[in-house]
Amino acid sequence: MDYGKEDKLKTSNDVLSHTEAEDRVDLDFRVLSTDLAKRTMRVYVGIYPNGAYSNDDERTWNKTVEFQFLHKNLVVKKGSTPEPVTFEIPLQTGNLRDYPFDKYATNIWFIAIDNSTRDAVPANVYSLVLNQNTNTRIIRESEFDADGIELQIYNIYINRTPLVFAFCLFISVVTWGLTIVAFNIAIDSMIFKRELPPPLLAIGIAMLFAMPTLRKAQPDIPEIGCAIDFLCFIWCEILIGISSCMILYSWLLRYKTPWDKTEA
Repeated sequence: MDYGKEDKLKTSNDVLSHTEAEDRVDLDFRVLSTDLAKRTMRVYVGIYPNGAYSNDDERTWNKTVEFQFLHKNLVVKKGSTPEPVTFEIPLQTGNLRDYPFDKYATNIWFIAIDNSTRDAVPANVYSLVLNQNTNTRIIRESEFDADGIELQIYNIYINRTPLVFAFCLFISVVTWGLTIVAFNIAIDSMIFKRELPPPLLAIGIAMLFAMPTLRKAQPDIPEIGCAIDFLCFIWCEILIGISSCMILYSWLLRYKTPWDKTEA
């Protein structure tokens, strides 16, 4: 795989850390899934030995190495086979109620220690992230602990993709457009005494129940009460509800019984 590129599957892969040392470990960091409702990110880390840390068969470890992550620690023993590790990272900031303007941030740090020398092991770190409804950016920083060992810190930032923003804007425009149409029909019916054909009498009620379905078409939208609802959905539901009452009430006021029609 060529790291540092994007493909048509909406994935981005980057080289987060690179070393020229032959005696090193390679880490394949992948984001498996992101649950914004639970504020967690599930990650996969593949660990591969190179140089002095790999046996001649290139399938087993030649040394015992201790790996320390912020959320998980493990020790790979000499002679063992490289196995990937998966764990969850909690998202530290962000609120789903800000949808689709919600932004999240978290971090993870990593260090590999040679168990025989207690020195840090050089590492190449690669990342692979699927960008479907969210953009995920990983930025590397470095810090040193009290013993002078470098810690690799990776700050992770998550936000909605431009496609989600565009689709939410489209749904908002359609919602307001239908609301204005229903409100105009109600004004014409009540104030200007326009007589509506029977099929139009239920247009407001039909829209009232269709709006929640239209709202759910937005990708990964949470329950009612997020930011996008206060821009269109809540106000549109109120206006359509008022319009429905106006249409039906004006029809009732002008309704004539068969006896009234006979007398006329």
